[in-house]
Amino acid sequence: MIRRVHELFGPDEVAASTDSLLVQWASQALLPSHPYGRGRAYRLGDAVAVVAPRLNRDDRIVVDGPEREVAELLVHTWERHGPDYRPLLRTDLADAPLLAGFADAARADFGWMELSRKGTPVETHRARWLRDDELAEADELIRFSNPDAFALPSGPEKSRWAGWHNTKGQLVSVGGDPWSGPSVGFLGGVATTPHYRGRGASTAVCGFLRDSLLARYGRAALMVDQQNTAAIRVYRRLGFDYRRVTALWAAPTRAAAREKTADHASRG
Repeated sequence: MIRRVHELFGPDEVAASTDSLLVQWASQALLPSHPYGRGRAYRLGDAVAVVAPRLNRDDRIVVDGPEREVAELLVHTWERHGPDYRPLLRTDLADAPLLAGFADAARADFGWMELSRKGTPVETHRARWLRDDELAEADELIRFSNPDAFALPSGPEKSRWAGWHNTKGQLVSVGGDPWSGPSVGFLGGVATTPHYRGRGASTAVCGFLRDSLLARYGRAALMVDQQNTAAIRVYRRLGFDYRRVTALWAAPTRAAAREKTADHASRG
């Protein structure tokens, strides 16, 4: 039996093919406005993969679905688009026996947190959207307080940035909505001056962003270092659910497949 890979054309087709917020978030790469060139998307059975150039810094193949179909579709997509693309998927899928071809891959495990409901109300009255003339200061704050951040106000992606000022008018905490997709808002670039950590500034900014993203997109998501327990605690309080995801960094070896996958994509 030949299992045919179908190409999907646009975020709406991706959303109609999968409930995965991770994959739906990645489908923004299919829009002509994607700053690094338009990506591609494919479906095999109930598995969907989005090839997303430079999405949140890296070239990614974001995939989800049943284990067997994910394994076939991931190898098919990786072979078509090349070794520079890093698979991003749920950790339980990355560890699945049928993905044993990736067993020797270098990997990074981290958290994907998502929200589709109202979380615990938090005090946000001093958090607000930053003006254009305040973005350079926000950029500096992120570079100093969170140098590993994947997003900056000066980055190429379209984004809005919020901040929290102390009583002296100093900007001490920021966050933005970079890499928000058509139907999934994304919270990123969160940074707080060290002296103000643990004092509610970051919670206020993230709560403000959460409420704004839910109002605009209906759903929200973020990525977090799995070792950053303080941040995970804040995000859980805000209503985000934690899921482990894995990024892989190596070429797969094709495992023997019980069914053959067609080596071309067709619309359908």
